[in-house]
This record gives sequence, structure tokens and C-alpha cells, in this order.
Amino acid sequence: MALPASGPISFSDLNLEIRKGSTATTSLGDAAVRTTANRLGGSQSISFADLYGRTYGASTVFAATTGTTRAHAYRWSQGFGTKYSNPGSLPANNTYHVQANQKKTAVGFIHASLTGRYVAFYPWSDSSGFGTRYTAPSTYPVTSVYFSSGNGVMTFSTDGNAVIIGGSSSAPTTVAWAWSDASGFGTKFSDPSTSPPDAHAVKLYGGPSGSNPPDDVVLFSATSTSADRVSAWAFNSSTGWGAKKTAPASLPSSSAYSITSNIFVVIYGTLGTGERRSVAYDFDFYAGFGTRYSTMASTVILASPNSCQLSWIKTGSFSPVITYAWGSGSGALSGAGFVTLEWNYNGWGSAYSNPATVLPNTDGGGNDVSFNLNLDVGIGHFVAPYMSIYPWNNGYGTKYADPATSTSETCNGIHMATSFS
Repeated sequence: MALPASGPISFSDLNLEIRKGSTATTSLGDAAVRTTANRLGGSQSISFADLYGRTYGASTVFAATTGTTRAHAYRWSQGFGTKYSNPGSLPANNTYHVQANQKKTAVGFIHASLTGRYVAFYPWSDSSGFGTRYTAPSTYPVTSVYFSSGNGVMTFSTDGNAVIIGGSSSAPTTVAWAWSDASGFGTKFSDPSTSPPDAHAVKLYGGPSGSNPPDDVVLFSATSTSADRVSAWAFNSSTGWGAKKTAPASLPSSSAYSITSNIFVVIYGTLGTGERRSVAYDFDFYAGFGTRYSTMASTVILASPNSCQLSWIKTGSFSPVITYAWGSGSGALSGAGFVTLEWNYNGWGSAYSNPATVLPNTDGGGNDVSFNLNLDVGIGHFVAPYMSIYPWNNGYGTKYADPATSTSETCNGIHMATSFS
């Protein structure tokens, strides 16, 4: 969590923020402290005032875009820093999804061309940016209308030792490989006995921390038959696919487009206006889907929810929040292009007021949403400035200034990632 925004800051506060013991010896000149204050040069003066409201961790904003570059990254420290150099080998086509692993040592983009098998994965370093592109897997997928129309998806396992890619229009619809930061894609895991659906979104639900390697659950949302609209499979980064979880008793009334979760709940963005474009279920790692939550009280998601993201970190009100971004379709040009609601044990709470500066509504609305560990929330959208990022503290703060160097390309996917030295 962030350091105090005003008043005294003790070395004990600072030690806890930089993941040291509260009584450890620390000076303002330590590298971790300078990283927190964004005073990185050894010759730069630093004081406790530079630490107000700061969070330890090197953050990066990744963007997947439509255009010629297609893969972008920016330094982030409660505002845009400099743009990293573009990868030496660019993705072969427009990119629609981006995600870094939890260690932020590798980052993957999903694009819309069979050249390169629809993927572009790179080593990542906070100091130097993109490394030499990893070799793509040789066999999957053969062809796919879903990838070519921008609907391919991917996720790393919790420990970063496996990668899962979905979106093929024919079996196997989703494939998992062993992963190594040194060499990239490794051995393909055997396909599950029951094939996952033609996934529109895929997300990892992290399992118990005591297992080694950790067990995960792979969550799917799909546009296929009602029985497959929401589904989940056990997964382990050493042994691969496990059993399919029992489907929820009450399924969405229409296609599910996006997924978010924390350790208690799984929430889907759907096309169903009768269910106000979202459904939610209690979820347990072992038991799977539980009780479906009551429908949200009013319609605040004004078009198809391209993305939704539940914050893991408690806000000042000690409640997580969920943000939805919506794009094309009826209502897309209405409102902010996104909305944030409180989430509590009873389900959706009230919607927060829109920020003072909303997305340009001349075209399309929002494509993707991401929180970082400082509770900044970023929206990727169709038109300039293509990314809009806001601080969050029980409501939207003033929109951060746009980056000095724009992507100049429609942002289809945004991922705000944090790593720690």
C-alpha cells in the first residue's frame, strides 16, 4: 500500500513499504527508497516529502495496439515516464491482448496473423525494456477465425513456469506449454480430456500458496453454447491440465466476454441486458463455482463489456472495486466508456461518479481496463490519447497527463504491471 499522503513518515513505515523488517537500517539514499520516490539518480536530492503517497515497485504500462508498432511500453511512477524503445522484431499484425508474468521478466502479445502463430513474446527488463523475441510455437493454431479477428487470449501460470493460449476455432481450442524465461516456449502439455470452449477470455485463478509448483484454475468465458459460456479447469505448471470443474447451476443468459476474479468471486461481463451485462459467482479453488449473486440493481454498463477488472487491494473504504470498459454497440458513445462499482460480500454496490475527464466519445469507448498495485486504473480506448489513466482513492482522481510520446495507435489491450527489486 502507499505511504501516507501527508504528515510524518517514519523509517518503520518506509521499511514496511520496501519489504524490509520494520527495524532494519535504511537511508533515503538506498536504491529501493529512491525507486519509491522516483528520484533514481544518485545526484538527485531526496527528502521525505518526495515519498508522500508513493508505492514501492517499478511499474510499466504495456499497450497492445492497432497500427504499425503494435507493442508499446512506458515507464510509470504515478504518471507516465519515458517510452521504452519498440521491440526489434514487431508483432506481425495488430495486437489485441498483452500480459506480463508476475515476475515481469517476460511479456506476451496476441496478434491477428498466422505469421508467428498469432503470438509475440519477449524477455522484459525494467532497465532495458524489450529483449529479443522468443521463437513462437510451431504447431498451434493452424488457423483461426478467432485469432484473426482479434479474439486470441493468453495467461501465464501463477509461478510463471507455464503459458496458456486460447482462441482457436477448432480443437484444441486452448493449449498450454511449459515456459522458461531463458528459452521461452517449452514442451506442450497434453490436451485436457474435455476440450475447453472457444474462449473469448481466459484468466488464472491462483490456487493455494503452499503447493509447489502452485496449483491454479483456468477460467474461461465463451461465446459458444450456454453450457460452455463460463467454465473452469484445474491446472498445474508441472503436470498440466486437471479435471474440469462442475458448471454453475445458473448459467448466463448470453455470451460471456470478459472475466475478473479475486480469491472469493468470479465475475463475467456478458451480452445479456436482462442480467445487466454481468454475472458473478462465489468461487472456491477446490469446489469451483458456487452461488450466483443477485443481478446488479441498475443498468450502468451501457454496451458490451470488452473488459472488466476487480481490484485486489482494499481501498480506503476497505472494499474492492470493479471497473468495466465497454466498446462498440448500442450505448457505446454514452457515458464515460467505463464505470466503476463497489464490490462487497453481497455483490455489486453503488456506481462511483465518472471522472471529470472521460474518454473521448467520438468513436467506440473503452477496450480494456487494468489496475496496478498503487490503485491507478488505466483504460485502453479507440481514439487519442488512446490510454487514459486515473488515480483511485474511493473515487477517480484527476486524470494523469498523457504520455509525451503517444502510441498514435488504437489501444486494444492495456496491462499495468509492477515488479519489485
